[in-house]
Amino acid sequence: SGDGSLRQAISNANAFAGDDTITFNVNNATILLSSEINLTSNMTIDGSGNSITLSGGNTTRIFNLTGSPTVALIDLTFTSGHPSSGNGGAILASATSTLNVTDSTFTSNIAAQGGGIYTTGSLTVTGSSFSGNNATGATGSAIRAHTGAPSPTITDSTFTNNASGAYAVWFNLVTGTASISNSVFSGNGGGFGGSGTINFTNNTFTNNNSSVGGGALYLGSGTHTFTNNTISGNHSNNSNAAGGIYSIGNSTDGNANVILRNTILANNTHSAAPDCRSGTLSSITVNDSLIEDPTNCVFTGSNNITLQDPNLGAFTGVYLPLNPDSPAIDAANAANCPTTDQRGESRTADLACDMGAYEMQYADSDTVSRPASASALTTFGPTLVGIQNNGGDDPGVITVLKSFTWNTQPDNTIDGYWTITPSSGSTYNLTLQLCYAPGELPAGLNEADLRFWRYSGGVWSQVGPASLTWTSVNSNRCASVSGITGFSSWTLGGSDAPTALTLTAFSATSVPGAWEGWVIALLLILGGTYLWLRRTGLITKTK
Repeated sequence: SGDGSLRQAISNANAFAGDDTITFNVNNATILLSSEINLTSNMTIDGSGNSITLSGGNTTRIFNLTGSPTVALIDLTFTSGHPSSGNGGAILASATSTLNVTDSTFTSNIAAQGGGIYTTGSLTVTGSSFSGNNATGATGSAIRAHTGAPSPTITDSTFTNNASGAYAVWFNLVTGTASISNSVFSGNGGGFGGSGTINFTNNTFTNNNSSVGGGALYLGSGTHTFTNNTISGNHSNNSNAAGGIYSIGNSTDGNANVILRNTILANNTHSAAPDCRSGTLSSITVNDSLIEDPTNCVFTGSNNITLQDPNLGAFTGVYLPLNPDSPAIDAANAANCPTTDQRGESRTADLACDMGAYEMQYADSDTVSRPASASALTTFGPTLVGIQNNGGDDPGVITVLKSFTWNTQPDNTIDGYWTITPSSGSTYNLTLQLCYAPGELPAGLNEADLRFWRYSGGVWSQVGPASLTWTSVNSNRCASVSGITGFSSWTLGGSDAPTALTLTAFSATSVPGAWEGWVIALLLILGGTYLWLRRTGLITKTK
């Protein structure tokens, strides 16, 4: 307390009209409070770059917003807030307050409800983390937005190992439309619970465990819309609930309506309903989503994948990636896809949108493996390839590898090439779509001159017509050729066959053998041209 203290600075801001900003002239400081500080006026408390920690010392709440202030908290750490009674371990905010929290950390705070934050007012949380908080009385170990709170919003935030058995975040009959996006809930005593109109977009729920309701989510009255979420590896030991999502309405507040779009619900565990279950006065609608185990989950909808493993990668601490053979790749409905994924990566860089919170990029994997459909082009994620089986042998699971690594790139091709490998069959009838991304067409090479070139038997051969029809798919340019009868390596090139190159991605079955020194494999006299083979690839020599 006293001049120069945070308590005095807030007192001064409370005493005078207008908006105030409080900053710090110290670094790596912990401010230990003996009693809570009331905030009654508009102010910004900005700890950017100063590493400021505010501690309640496990004896007091830290901030109490009373009256109608608009308060912005930036880059602060709140720890060990613990009032002797009541809600809001670190922060308690009134119904007429507005609280905006950015780039801040809440850890080891405790209260009856809302271990980190308890509010009945307006709340926006961005880029913040909540870990090790607890609600001893009821719900919301990290955050509770209580009855009437208008449109609470959480974006780009993490909720990890918050202890309450009744969910890290709880929105109770909030008004307006609440939203949670680009966030992760992991290792909590239940991820999210609550009621109202709530939109969930690009979130990951994993390793949450509840004995109250759904391991990941417990949804009450209202409409809860999930778009491109990944809900995996959660557990509930409540016999009436479900491992992933459990929804239930009531006659007083109304039905619970759950809508899943482009969402992955898999690898959750429960004695009777692993992935989802609807209780009384509840409905679940699922479209363009993957539910691995729908046992005891009654839902309506279409274009879903069921009884398949989504083949997720290991949890990174923020998201669950898709493995290259995931059936969720390019399986979502583009009409409902956000423009970016949970990480902020583009969902429109390739040909179609992935299910779940994660969109595979070429930097994530240069390879995708999928079976090809007979009814439409099957696209292969960031490789920018599409394949349709038109009635020949079933190629089985097809693996597409896109590479930009040439030992010597010719001057008449795009920057990349593809190696396409089937797992079965030998006589095919396929449609092949090849696309190039912006920047992959070298200067001096025109789209109008591009043709399909296939490398087989040691030579490049043009396949399909000399004049192709080009279309735009997102930002990519694509052309298709039908009647493809074999797999190997492919590129898009000009009218002259690609020469003088070694493709480093070729398999042993599609690349000429490695020979020591110079060896004459074949001598052809065709218009004065000798074709030689050497260890480093194809060489064209003219007399």
